Amino acid sequence: MKFNAAVIIILFITISCFIYTGNKLNIIELHRAWQYYPSADISFNSGKLLADELTAQAAVIQKKELAVLKQKKLTALKQKVNNLVKHNDTAEGWLKAGNLYSKARFYEEALSAYKKAASLADCNSDIYNNIAGILHLQREHNQAAVYYKKALKCSKNDPDVLLNMAFLYYDMGVYAKARQYYLKAVMIDPALDKEEYNEFLKKRAE
Repeated sequence: MKFNAAVIIILFITISCFIYTGNKLNIIELHRAWQYYPSADISFNSGKLLADELTAQAAVIQKKELAVLKQKKLTALKQKVNNLVKHNDTAEGWLKAGNLYSKARFYEEALSAYKKAASLADCNSDIYNNIAGILHLQREHNQAAVYYKKALKCSKNDPDVLLNMAFLYYDMGVYAKARQYYLKAVMIDPALDKEEYNEFLKKRAE
């Protein structure tokens, strides 16, 4: 699995899962609730409870339920990862472990697993790219740039990494570089020349 920065852009579009109408808490796009408590899933029925007119009560229900779900999910996942790396304590094994954590949105655990994978690999573009992707998601832009550049040293013309660099520089407000990396990625892989990417990067780059 390769981390895609385009997903990061989408995640930041919606800043809040809730809006307030008077003192009433209203649920908006419940499937994005993990943005407040990453890695937690929540059922539709539980979502109804969160819409309780008593905002404070709803907030308590939300925090407790999501925290319990998150911990249960993490415990089960750690066991799965431990079994995985017990039989495959290699860069490949830890990369897979990082992917499992990342897919479940346990980003700190994913970051640790990817860094372990990097310590066991000579030079692996996917590993460095995934480390950078998580740092990018966490808005650690300068550190993300360091790892994207390491990925490019391992695979000089990887179009996916170049595209991720384009989005990173856009987020950093360095629009000329964002455009430069985007055009380079498209030159290598024309399939990346998608209208939504093109227009997004051109908005403030010109």
